[in-house]
Amino acid sequence: MTRAIIIAAFLVLAACGEAEQSTSMESAPCTDASRACVTEAAMSYIEALWAGDGANARLHPSVRRTHNGGDNAEDGAEAIQATFAGEGIAAHKNLRLVVYEAKGDVFALWIVEGPERSAHVAERIRVAEGLVTEIEVFVVLDDRPFTEIPEHWPTDSENLSNHGCGDPVRACLYDVANSYLDALVAADGSDVKFAPNVRRTQNGGRVQEGEDELRASVSRERLAFRRNFRLFADEEAGQVMALWVTGHDLPDAKFTAHVIERLRIEDGLISEIGVFYPRDMGTLEGVSGWPDEAP
Repeated sequence: MTRAIIIAAFLVLAACGEAEQSTSMESAPCTDASRACVTEAAMSYIEALWAGDGANARLHPSVRRTHNGGDNAEDGAEAIQATFAGEGIAAHKNLRLVVYEAKGDVFALWIVEGPERSAHVAERIRVAEGLVTEIEVFVVLDDRPFTEIPEHWPTDSENLSNHGCGDPVRACLYDVANSYLDALVAADGSDVKFAPNVRRTQNGGRVQEGEDELRASVSRERLAFRRNFRLFADEEAGQVMALWVTGHDLPDAKFTAHVIERLRIEDGLISEIGVFYPRDMGTLEGVSGWPDEAP
């Protein structure tokens, strides 16, 4: 009898140990470079922002974050986590994710209700070994009440498209995207690979539709320069993110613009463009705070 009790107790303890180990393994943060893992790490940061509590954000000790250019930089996990409580995010909606698996970049685009005004937010979040190492934030304020801001693009983290590109997919996506991005600099929209029903939104407000309207708009551009140009491709979803610094030097307006654009490519043509460009007024010397990168 005593021996049977001892054996039973041993089996119970062994089972508990296995269950505890299994639970520990299931709850351990991922560290690989998969699409799922980098997205999970990026979302730990975004959800911490929403909660106003940085404790669960998976930040690397030396993580760096910029806001609307490199003149506003924060360095270190502790410094960034300390800001979360003061974010004052009352509500959020329309989260969209674009993932560049080659370098572990997750782009998050969403609309937020802040303590004083609403805003459109676009962030580049780089993940390495399960931790966020870089955060590049673009914020454009919106005077409309949060509930009245329309969701111009569907809330869908995948929303896969038929991009129509053969191998190498990334090079093809960049080629299509550059037909538009280079045309902006040249102020010539005649050869852009637009879909007939292409649609573009600017800073969450202005909406332009149809290739004729977009070609005419591109041809009216008067950009003073383009620098710090960077491209990132979500090959699975057929989307390209373009980040760059430009500016206008006009008699009545001089400014640097920090640009982030999302382009969706379907059947080899650009069907969607969502662009944000917060500005540094009165100067052409604004910088992104991040190095140029080869795609």
